[in-house]
Amino acid sequence: MAEIVRYVDPDATGTGDGESWENAYTSLNACEAAEEQDLTDGDGDIFIVYCRASSGTADTIAVAFQNFTTSETCTVNIIGDNTIGKWNTSAYRLSIDDADAFTLTNINYANVNNLQIEVTGATGTNRSVLLCLFWGSPGPKLTNIDSCIFKGNNGNVCAYPLNDPFSDNDGNIVVKNSIFYELNVSDIGCCIINSNSANFYNCVFTDNHTGFRLIGGSATLTNCVLFNNTDDIIGSPTIAYSAGDDADFSSGTGNIQWTNGATDWAANFTNYATGDFSVKDTDADIYHAGTDVGIDTDIIGTSWNDPPSIGAFEYVSGEPPAEDIWKGGRWQYYQDIFLRN
Repeated sequence: MAEIVRYVDPDATGTGDGESWENAYTSLNACEAAEEQDLTDGDGDIFIVYCRASSGTADTIAVAFQNFTTSETCTVNIIGDNTIGKWNTSAYRLSIDDADAFTLTNINYANVNNLQIEVTGATGTNRSVLLCLFWGSPGPKLTNIDSCIFKGNNGNVCAYPLNDPFSDNDGNIVVKNSIFYELNVSDIGCCIINSNSANFYNCVFTDNHTGFRLIGGSATLTNCVLFNNTDDIIGSPTIAYSAGDDADFSSGTGNIQWTNGATDWAANFTNYATGDFSVKDTDADIYHAGTDVGIDTDIIGTSWNDPPSIGAFEYVSGEPPAEDIWKGGRWQYYQDIFLRN
């Protein structure tokens, strides 16, 4: 089995063949279009794309990953460089005006890590930051999302960031350590799920029209936090060891219901108003209030305690500002995994 490694950097000025940082593709879309292939041929391959923005330029071309044949061992892996756990304009970001930003179409095994994706324009409706589509004959289909940030612009954009709309689908979505905010399409919501199963662990949903909406299949929310949404939950996902500020959290195993709005938010997060959702201190309700779900590290690479905190961050006593925490550490972690000899 071989590793096919490609690079994306909107600031690259080389040949654009994607085989080094100097010659990186200047958009993820260009990489996808040039690299579509059957990864299961012969001994099988792992396809890895590293994304960065060496001078902070955004990638403004929408991308649809498709026409990759994968298997449980022959996977598509797309890895960004945001390691600080909050929106970072110095890191790679896919920033789309009025289109579905990032689509995974019928790719059975895909891993998306440390990406930032946003839809910025206010002219369209029902635009997706992330759209996962599965169809066809039954079979294992799995999308893994880890330590990503998805956002809108407080406008009428960004619906269906995680969606599997086909009634006969059998897609499975696993989302870990990720943040969803400012996704405000009226009556649509943030995460709309219609899949065989969708499991969210240690995620943050805030300032959306709907935090989470389940319209078909099944979904679980574990160690998640949903607050300051017009409605935290629509539908009936299984919720455990999670925190929120409406009645959905008044029952269920380990759940925490907040009743004092901004007072509770300020007591739990370092600075929620600026997008810093790290745990404020050991007095926070969410501090070590979760349950072990088998995840090693949080959104910035800090090891989870047992029990872990709720949300995307584990608390570290006396931690430095978010910009300095493990700077580059999680990036190196993924390179060590995928580029090891």
